Amino acid sequence: MREYLKKTGLFLAFFACCTSAMQAQSAINIPDPHFLSKLIALGVDIDNNGQITDYEANVYQGVAFFTPGEPDAAPRYDYTLDIHGTTGAADNISDLTGIEYFTSILVINCSHNNLTTLNLLAIGTGHPLKGIDCSFNQITSLDLRNLLNLSVLDCSNNNLNQLNIIGADMLFNLNATSNPNLTCIPVGDQVAADYYNMVGMSDWFLDSTTYFAVNCGNTAGTPPQAPVALSQSFCQGKTVADLVATGSNLQWYAASTGGLALANSTVLTSGTYYVSQTINSVESTRTMVSVTITTTPALAYNTNVKKSQIEKRIDEEYSIKLLDEMWILSGFSPIFEEFQNKVATFSELRRKLEKEDERQKGKQEIVKELAEGIIPLSPNVPDKISMKEMIKDEFCKVCGREAKVGTDAYNFMVNKLNELLESQLPKDKQITKKLFANNYFKELEQKSNNLEYNQSDNNDLLNTIEEDLRFNKKRKEEAKDVQESIDLEEDNKKKLLAQNDGLTEDQLQNAYQNIRNWYESKNHADREIVLLEKDELELEKQISTLQESYNNLAKNSVASIYSKINTAFDKIKIAFKNAKERNTQDFLITLEQKANDYLEKLNFDGFFGIIRIIKNTDGSARVVLQDKNNTFIENPNQALKTTMYMSLLFAVSDLTGLKRENDYPLIFDAPTSSFSPQKESDFFSIISNINKQ
Repeated sequence: MREYLKKTGLFLAFFACCTSAMQAQSAINIPDPHFLSKLIALGVDIDNNGQITDYEANVYQGVAFFTPGEPDAAPRYDYTLDIHGTTGAADNISDLTGIEYFTSILVINCSHNNLTTLNLLAIGTGHPLKGIDCSFNQITSLDLRNLLNLSVLDCSNNNLNQLNIIGADMLFNLNATSNPNLTCIPVGDQVAADYYNMVGMSDWFLDSTTYFAVNCGNTAGTPPQAPVALSQSFCQGKTVADLVATGSNLQWYAASTGGLALANSTVLTSGTYYVSQTINSVESTRTMVSVTITTTPALAYNTNVKKSQIEKRIDEEYSIKLLDEMWILSGFSPIFEEFQNKVATFSELRRKLEKEDERQKGKQEIVKELAEGIIPLSPNVPDKISMKEMIKDEFCKVCGREAKVGTDAYNFMVNKLNELLESQLPKDKQITKKLFANNYFKELEQKSNNLEYNQSDNNDLLNTIEEDLRFNKKRKEEAKDVQESIDLEEDNKKKLLAQNDGLTEDQLQNAYQNIRNWYESKNHADREIVLLEKDELELEKQISTLQESYNNLAKNSVASIYSKINTAFDKIKIAFKNAKERNTQDFLITLEQKANDYLEKLNFDGFFGIIRIIKNTDGSARVVLQDKNNTFIENPNQALKTTMYMSLLFAVSDLTGLKRENDYPLIFDAPTSSFSPQKESDFFSIISNINKQ
């Protein structure tokens, strides 16, 4: 020990001499005296002046140790800044300002202090820091954005309400338990958030109230992510309790928002349901889940739906399309040309007749004017009073002569007065009769113009008709193919029912739905496996790097011996594990082969199939029968089941005989009770030739 201290002192003295010749470095601001005191105790203060310079912090690599028995070996360092405190101690640290200058450190242990803040953003992105233990403090917020190499973080037993791990992609070991105010951890990516919430990380430890989200920038009470759920199919009679989703405190609804949660006893119907999860008394948004309730085998049902959809697209209402879609005009071109010629002829004749009619009316007006010779006076000349006065006096005051009653002059004045009185009466409107009272010619011309405008479309009607006929023919062929598929499925269904004697169609349908749901779960698991394999690859790289660093630490020291022993034990453990798995697999293969040898003997001229021994994921195994078509027989008859188990027991007996001189005796209770008389006779003939007790 004295020799060790002597070497250490000489080394430190030599190092101090070297550094004293260097340019003076500036002192770091370390306001916490307990932090400064612990740094000095660790030997960071190389020149022993009671201050820590940036140079002294930069070159500090942790506690130095030497390899016993190797006096000339260079010292090794643990690259750890160990400034942990003791619960309740008076010298615990409350401020780590200045820690960012320790750029050669890989691990910081500041646990069991009085820290309320830990400014990790002050550490540059190029810092090699890999591990932090800040547990058992009163820290309220941690931000790991700059710690690109950080792989281990223990921040348990604090008062955290914010923990940002965005950018800390190398973090594989996290302990954030006992932080009751930490409800949400941002990860910056929706896929990662869903994965962490649903699957989690094997070496990440959190409180049950903590969840992951893309961004937790909102205040406390931020809703958790919506649960993950797939579309689901059920037979009739299933309830809300049968629905499946990944999340905590699930609640199912009939609407995307609002409404009351459905009771677990609510019977399901085909349609859309919505599910939410509640974490820390905060409910998430709802995930839509499509639910299908089937009463017929899904394959046949889907095929019938497909056929129905195809048949709906077939439109053979040709008689309606003749008028509604003007198909009747498809051969109209020759008729239209004749129609146009006739309309043109009629139009020309009409115009000639109208012109002649106008000319004749003009002639009549001229003849009338010539016949009258002079233009008569207006009926108001003389006026009515003057006329009555002249008739009363029997004297024409216009011409100045007598006009006795009964004379022509008197009668002329009476007629003139009557004409005046008649002109003052309301007259009926005289209607001039038109030559062409109706507008038929205009309608014909307009129809001709419209047809001329649409003639290109009419000429294309033949192509439209041919396309419709081809389309309907193609759909009929598709419907026929689908019907053949339906017929084939019906035949397969009948065969399936015949092969599974005792099972109803509903039971087979339930089994089908279970398999379908299992495949959906399997596909979901396959997607998860891709993510897990990616994580596993990254972890293997990290483990390899850490293992290499660990091995380097142990080199040239007593620890190297223990490291080699540990490595050897690891290899032995892996070898035992692999050997066990390989031996188990070899045993099951051999057992299956021998069992099939006996099955062939016990079922001659009968069942042509094999025994299969299938290993389950939990390490157990199951025995099934497989026919010559490689189809598993789920419900074999009793006689076949008996011979299967007897063949398996005979094979087990053979294998146990490999380790001992004699086989175990086999005892069967009425093994042939389910055999027919001929089968029983054949069985005992065969059994007598098998060397078994």
